[in-house]
Amino acid sequence: MTYARLLVFSSPRSTADESAFDEWYDAVHIPQVIDAVPGVVSGRRFVQSRTQIGGATEGPRRRMTVYEVEADRVAEALAGLGAAMRDGRVERSDLIDRSSSPPEVVVYEEA
Repeated sequence: MTYARLLVFSSPRSTADESAFDEWYDAVHIPQVIDAVPGVVSGRRFVQSRTQIGGATEGPRRRMTVYEVEADRVAEALAGLGAAMRDGRVERSDLIDRSSSPPEVVVYEEA
């Protein structure tokens, strides 16, 4: 069994959309990912803190979602996520900024 974390960095398309973005992500998107993708066991969201080390400033992607993945093959779980997004089991939202700072996805496996 491989333990991994799927980190998704994203932002709402505008500050006016932040509440709707957060509500959609928490109530719709994360539950859909957990239900549709075998191996994804949890998801938790974070907002970039105003307190940073060394004077760092707010980055372009202000939200981070951390999905816990437990799978024999992480690549298969990630392929399952792609398939679920393509076939509509995991819906996309137009609230996500896809132009100036599109989502960035990074995967880490337990060392």
